[in-house]
Amino acid sequence: MRGLETRQLQQLAGLLHEKVGLHVRPDAWGNLRLAVSARLGAGAPTAHIDEWLGALAQSEEELRRLLPLVTVGKTSFFRDDRQFAALSELLPDWLAAGRAAGRRLSIWSAGCATGEEIHSIAIAALEAGAEPPELELLGTDVNPAAVAFAAAGRYPLARLEGLSADRIERHFRVEDGVAQVRPALRRAAPSFEVQNLADDRYPQPRAGSWDVIFCRNVLIYFDLPTTMQVLDRFHRALKPGGFLFLGYSESLFRVYDGFELVERAGAFFYRKPHGAARRGAAGGAAAAPSPDEPPVLAPSPARETPPPGPPTLREIAVGIEAGRFEEARRALEERVEKVPEDLGARLTLANLLVLLRLPAEARACYEAALEMEPLRAEVHLLFGIHLHAQGDWQRAAEEFSRALFLEPELALGHWFLGRCRERAGDLEGARRAYRNAVRTSREGRQRRRFLGFYPDLPEDDGPFARAAESALQAL
Repeated sequence: MRGLETRQLQQLAGLLHEKVGLHVRPDAWGNLRLAVSARLGAGAPTAHIDEWLGALAQSEEELRRLLPLVTVGKTSFFRDDRQFAALSELLPDWLAAGRAAGRRLSIWSAGCATGEEIHSIAIAALEAGAEPPELELLGTDVNPAAVAFAAAGRYPLARLEGLSADRIERHFRVEDGVAQVRPALRRAAPSFEVQNLADDRYPQPRAGSWDVIFCRNVLIYFDLPTTMQVLDRFHRALKPGGFLFLGYSESLFRVYDGFELVERAGAFFYRKPHGAARRGAAGGAAAAPSPDEPPVLAPSPARETPPPGPPTLREIAVGIEAGRFEEARRALEERVEKVPEDLGARLTLANLLVLLRLPAEARACYEAALEMEPLRAEVHLLFGIHLHAQGDWQRAAEEFSRALFLEPELALGHWFLGRCRERAGDLEGARRAYRNAVRTSREGRQRRRFLGFYPDLPEDDGPFARAAESALQAL
């Protein structure tokens, strides 16, 4: 659409971010041009576009009409075989626990699009032996048209591609090329609502009582602050031990530490830990240590013992693990000042600054480490992970490429590079990087121990290789 000017694209992207939390990067503005063209016509004059943008800022109805054009909403029945295989394995135990406690199994599909996902969940639950009254299933989406479609439960027969003939027969009534969900399936998945996950004003689903939340391929539309807000809501909504299923490319690594990563049937998803646990942005407020716990860095009270010297890096690491971040920061800054060539301390400090939500200070620390040791692969790798978490995909890809030039067998480096390539739309480059992650892991070479301390970075590259296998299947 030639008439759409840069300032208008910026205004439209800003409105979408303000209204529904969608983060449209400049490299995706071509999609906005297509959306406006579809809404107003290819030849709409500039003045008309300005008038429409003004109406869009004031009109919820116009926003509803635009959303289907700018949100992909791609979905299908039983999309991601591995996650549904994991769900099928877990459902019998969940149902048994619910029966024993006299409560329903509650699952929320956040970003349900046209309903294929929540209906697939309902089918899996029925096939696991659930009766409709034992289930509380909710599907929500920001797109009112998609929610209405989902609630109607009527799908063109082509949309059932991938479902077995037996499943179609049991759960749908097909007539004139349209598949209508049968009554038992409708009773199992009765609730659909329009909900903007990025809107604080929207009523929060029942806090602390949901067993499972599916929110797949939704967070990719949000910027980091909005993602954090949404994850906070999910954390509050889930009961302790509840599960969060995200899209295969929506890793919480170095982003949010309120959930623990689990694997089942080859699928990766997240669990809200039981009891007190850190939650919020990675490195947010930690659970307070017990008042009876002695401070790790406190001097010994024994008279015979001479005053201790500066804490070792391991002692500082113990303090970080216990959540004493500011104390550890002071110790690390003192160590770096006194021993500037201590690369492990400098990298640990950079990692801690990330945990303290000080990205500018962390970046400066990583850059200082690069100046000091430009030929250490982990410096480029860890800086790349930081840039990746900040959404600087292009610069992150450069750092991952440098790390892999120095150490080609880093499976996690190949995996992160694949994610950057995928974000940039280079799907062939992403596949190549993911295949390299799988290959290097299968070769079984032990990754050397990195300098410094990183409690959120697994020492084993296996999880990243398995995530790369899942990514390859999805591309």
